[in-house]
Amino acid sequence: MSTNPVLQFRPRGTSGPMYAPQRDLAYCYVPFLTESFGGLAPGDRSERLEAAMQHLGVSDADLMATIRCFLEAHRLFIHDDSVHTVFDSLQRSGFTACPPMAQMLLFARLGEVLTAGFFLAVRDVTPLHGESPEECGLADLVAAGRALQSAFWGEKPRSSDAEELQRQLYANEARIEEYERVIKRLQQSLNELARQHPCPSVVNSSTVPRRCLDRLRAGLSRLWRWLRK
Repeated sequence: MSTNPVLQFRPRGTSGPMYAPQRDLAYCYVPFLTESFGGLAPGDRSERLEAAMQHLGVSDADLMATIRCFLEAHRLFIHDDSVHTVFDSLQRSGFTACPPMAQMLLFARLGEVLTAGFFLAVRDVTPLHGESPEECGLADLVAAGRALQSAFWGEKPRSSDAEELQRQLYANEARIEEYERVIKRLQQSLNELARQHPCPSVVNSSTVPRRCLDRLRAGLSRLWRWLRK
């Protein structure tokens, strides 16, 4: 049971219930676990997961025991005041004593469902041909991935300042790539409009002025060349 303060807020001038971001995570967590565990049950597992279990030597009993300890760790962490960290709850529940490969398979399945939900959520809130509301965060995510890739290649920054500059470089590269994709989609839309409305420069309710389209296309081309420098 937590005694930590919870951040709550609501729009100015309203009198509705207070909003706390932690509640969103709490409400999503049970359906998330339910979906994850559903894909671990015998008969419902994917061929890939079955092959992984055989390859790693994880039995049904190993996996089920690991899940039981995992759920017990939740109960301990939420309701036992003597448990202060997540690791303490995992240790006291017996989870850390379960076969390591069974633990990894459970975490792999949780990550699979979480990633699938993230993919769908970001796509669903992104306007057609538009920029995702999480674009800056995604750029930072891509930057983190590229930094990890560089670490595998043995490319390590010489100082913390160099590491931050490298991170910013990766993030900016990711943003430029997204802008390039948006520009390409806009150019395709403009070309489609030009084909649908071939009138040279007449403005009325049923045509799009070719002059405006040409100017937009030229501006996009200049922006494209600038981004590619």
